[in-house]
Amino acid sequence: EPEVVAELVRSSLVDHVLRLGHLQTCLAEGRWDVIVADLGPTGAAFDLLGSAERARDVANRGLPVERRVERALRAGAAGADDPLLAALPHLSGQLDDLNGLLRGSNVTSYVVTSPDERGVELARDGVTALALLGHDVAGVLVNGLVPPGRGRWQAATAGAQRAWLADLTTRYGTAERQVRGLDHIPPP
Repeated sequence: EPEVVAELVRSSLVDHVLRLGHLQTCLAEGRWDVIVADLGPTGAAFDLLGSAERARDVANRGLPVERRVERALRAGAAGADDPLLAALPHLSGQLDDLNGLLRGSNVTSYVVTSPDERGVELARDGVTALALLGHDVAGVLVNGLVPPGRGRWQAATAGAQRAWLADLTTRYGTAERQVRGLDHIPPP
């Protein structure tokens, strides 16, 4: 199916599915207590987390039911199996496993942002994107907080950042979702 192959080549879908597969392998090995997957900016994270579902959509568009029936009839008339149709249940199972991996009870999602106006926007985007994909956000972690200090610049910067931290807490903090500095990551 040339249009499906073209779409897969143009997109990063295959790369994303392979990355999820690698993460699944790492988890299955059980050598680590915690695996942290930095998914990058919100758009990249959204693409990666939704890739298994999008791969299923691409497969369904590229090989709709009518084509599957036609291929099965042709293969049956020739007395053979269609290798593409034979592979679909395996592919579907693999994609289900990847979706299960992302929604497992052992997965905890955090949005990491900065203590400034842009950080508030990024937190909103991250929390919203993860919610759209069905992921609960355990917390918003704020990176780059300057500790209060004696110098004028350090005190002013720390004060401004604490104000942004309070704003993030007001907007995104709940009993279930804490907003903290990145140096306060809770243990697993």
